[in-house]
Amino acid sequence: MYNFLLVIQLISLVVLFGEGLYVFFHLNSRMHSFLFLYLIANIANQAGYLFEMTAKTSEEAYLATRLLYLGKVFIPIGMIIFILHFCRINIPQWLSALLISLHALMWMVIATNDYHHLFYSTITFVNSGMFPHNSYGHGPLYFIYQATSPIYAIIDIVFAIKLRKEFQRNETKRHFLIFILAPLLPLIGFVFFLFGVTNGYDTTNLGFFLASILLMCAFFRFDLIDTEDMFRNRVIDSLNDGILATGYNGKLVYYNNRARGLFPGMLVAGKTDENSGIIKDLRNKAERKERIKIGDCVYGIVVKEVVRDDLFTGRLYILDDVTDSVKYTKQLEEEKERANAANEAKSRFLSNMSHEIRTPMNAIVGMTDIILRDELPDSDKEYLENIRNSGNALIDIINDILDFSKIESGRMEIMESPYEPLTLVNDLKMIFITRIGDKPLRLNYDIDYKLPARLMGDQVRIRQIIINLVNNAIKFTEVGYVRLKVSADRVSDDEIKLNISVKDSGLGIREEDMERLFDSFTQVDSIKNHSKEGTGLGLTITKQLVELMGGKISVESAYGSGSEFFVTIPQKIVDETPATEFNYQKEDKENVHFIAPEAEILVAEDNEINVKVIMGLLEPLKMNIDVAENGLTALRKITDRKYDLVLMDHMMPVMDGLEATSKIRERGGEYYEKLPIIALTANAVQGAREELLSAGMNDYVMKPVDIDELKYKIRKWLPADLVIDVSPEEYAAAASDDAYAGTLAGTDSGNKDNERTGAPERDLGEKESDYGYLDREIGLKHCGSESLYNEVLRDFYKLIDNKAGRIEALYNENNLDEYTIEVHALKSVARMVGAEYLSGLALELEMAGKEENRALIDEKTPELLDRYRAYKQTLSYFDAEDNTDKSEVSKDEIIEKLNAMKEAASTFDIDTVDEMMEVINGFKMPDEELEGMIKDLDALVRDVSYDDVTRSVDEIISKL
Repeated sequence: MYNFLLVIQLISLVVLFGEGLYVFFHLNSRMHSFLFLYLIANIANQAGYLFEMTAKTSEEAYLATRLLYLGKVFIPIGMIIFILHFCRINIPQWLSALLISLHALMWMVIATNDYHHLFYSTITFVNSGMFPHNSYGHGPLYFIYQATSPIYAIIDIVFAIKLRKEFQRNETKRHFLIFILAPLLPLIGFVFFLFGVTNGYDTTNLGFFLASILLMCAFFRFDLIDTEDMFRNRVIDSLNDGILATGYNGKLVYYNNRARGLFPGMLVAGKTDENSGIIKDLRNKAERKERIKIGDCVYGIVVKEVVRDDLFTGRLYILDDVTDSVKYTKQLEEEKERANAANEAKSRFLSNMSHEIRTPMNAIVGMTDIILRDELPDSDKEYLENIRNSGNALIDIINDILDFSKIESGRMEIMESPYEPLTLVNDLKMIFITRIGDKPLRLNYDIDYKLPARLMGDQVRIRQIIINLVNNAIKFTEVGYVRLKVSADRVSDDEIKLNISVKDSGLGIREEDMERLFDSFTQVDSIKNHSKEGTGLGLTITKQLVELMGGKISVESAYGSGSEFFVTIPQKIVDETPATEFNYQKEDKENVHFIAPEAEILVAEDNEINVKVIMGLLEPLKMNIDVAENGLTALRKITDRKYDLVLMDHMMPVMDGLEATSKIRERGGEYYEKLPIIALTANAVQGAREELLSAGMNDYVMKPVDIDELKYKIRKWLPADLVIDVSPEEYAAAASDDAYAGTLAGTDSGNKDNERTGAPERDLGEKESDYGYLDREIGLKHCGSESLYNEVLRDFYKLIDNKAGRIEALYNENNLDEYTIEVHALKSVARMVGAEYLSGLALELEMAGKEENRALIDEKTPELLDRYRAYKQTLSYFDAEDNTDKSEVSKDEIIEKLNAMKEAASTFDIDTVDEMMEVINGFKMPDEELEGMIKDLDALVRDVSYDDVTRSVDEIISKL
């Protein structure tokens, strides 16, 4: 066995010597240098152990040990730095030098052990084991040295595993196991030796030898010997482009003749660090997409990574002479800047001029209308009508210029909301008939009545596109026809392409004019069309609006035979019911007049404002209405009490409407199976209807709620024996005593003393970008009356701090589920009060929350909060109203009302809670702190946060 081990030592020496010699002749990087250090140290280690195995005396064995450690102390440092370099861990030179110095110091300690005994405490020559050898007692430095080897091995293995995970190819992953196994082999050998398995033979050295073989396999497998050749094979030295190549560590390994000419001070590649400044500068400029100037020439820099078998091996820098191109580009940029400056000046002028002209023109047209109401001679009326028509034509031109300047400046925004395409087209018919006037023209309509009943899009801009195209066709067609065609092509389950075409039998367009048809301020065939009024902006604006909505516009024309314009715009489906069926139902809805005084209705809705609006809208129906703040409460109430119909909100905290409905249906029995449940949802997307019905709901109503649709659905699902049909006159009489009946009943019984809505009078053309703007008409439409709108506005104002703070907190906590519910609620409420832009932002963030699109949430949430909080200023007069004279009462009376509110909140008695809150708001509090706490309590009451109401009441009472 002894002779066999001697043969192994000799073989290892020969192999290691061959490996070291090969690496020495291929040195071209620091990584190679540390592999060479590892091999040379291994040779010294193996030679020293061979001499120790053949030693005859203790002195010879100790001398061999010093030679052994001359190599052994440098083996771990050579291996770790080589592997870390290969794993792309940049080891600073100072750190490498420090580690080598520490290991050299360790060897000096071993060599001088006779003087201090820090490494070996005792040395005894023994004849046991496979061969005579020294037995050493271990000093403190011995244990420190032995601890470094496993530490280094663990570091190597960790970084090798980390880099291995980045590769995709299994073959590369298998080869990378080399760098995991190599550090393990010496450790395994040391463990065998430590526990006496090898009977005195130190298998650690065998582990170092086998590790060297693995590292050399990696040396060949990953082409570490061919870095320079690999780049030389990829470049032609005679190219006009300057080419430089660096290894994985950023060190220069090759450059061609052109690069040498550009950088004459460049030294021999790969031998020094003095080129690092050039490489670093090129890398930085390439990352910033900058060019480099050398002499009178300008060079573009292209950087390409060189990867083999998923392993990054270096970079190729290509310097391309772009001097002529830069000069030409600079000239173009100068021309472009001059053109942009002129265009910007023109846009500013047009915008300012149009605003200035529109004010007096509106006055002219308005005053003309007033005068025309009086009894006047026919000749005077004719003159005035001409003035009005000319004024309206001029206002149309001004509006075109405003739209054009707004689009060019990037201020035109697309505001999407649900709309009915068939209704939109029908509403335009009278406009077109008026436009035709006395012309012998037929206006034909070809409408696909299988269009989805409701779509999601910017109906204002779509309306503008249709008007522009049809008006343009009427303008340039003297006799014959104009045909409007509207159809749809299905793109996916929730999207269509809305197709609009306008065809006429007019003048047509010459082929040479087609290219400039959509140019600004251009009217083609100006000789024939010189009498046609207009700016030449109609088609330009139409094209830009279509493209803003992601659509396309095209035209076909035969000169003298007419033209046809085609527009396609992508639109989301809200309700895929065919338009004819939907509008038939709508006509029925408008004639629904009934009361149901015996009906028991449950409204499951978590938002106080929505609850208030629904109860106000349903007041004339005389039904008995109960409220639940979430699906779980609704489930309990339905168990304890029999209801005839449930209005169930879709998204609520604790338990949403879908889950609550499913649990109701799961209970079985006729009552739970047949109880009519109508969803209240603001989810205007295709698939929502199927989701609601599949959960067990009978029908749904879109939010903000349309009173006619809500009445129609309640009438449809309420048991027939509870419904009392009444005439419109009887319905109006039944509603006449209600606080919100003025608009609902078609009378003027609203509260005349409270007509102020807080919506500032502003230029509606700018409303999309105004902070704090409220569209009063939309708010009144959704709330049904002036008084209810004012009350909803007040609640909206009171909840701003509370709701905005909650949204912000959930955003900061990254609680996307609750965040989505909150912005969903804000979407509906904002739309209800006429805050259209805020509602659109909330919708966008609701979708982002459902899709977990954190980037969009991060981008849009600050704007949402800013716009939401801006309404504090818009509606600040509500605060002034609340600060009117208050009654001074005793603390006992305040506490009595607070306890009454607390008791009502525990049973979810909304009316009593609201009544107590109103009373308490009329009390003067003892100090400012309590005034603030009462305001916070008011916000909690309006938000129907009754658990928080109870806690707040207890806290206020404790302060009194």
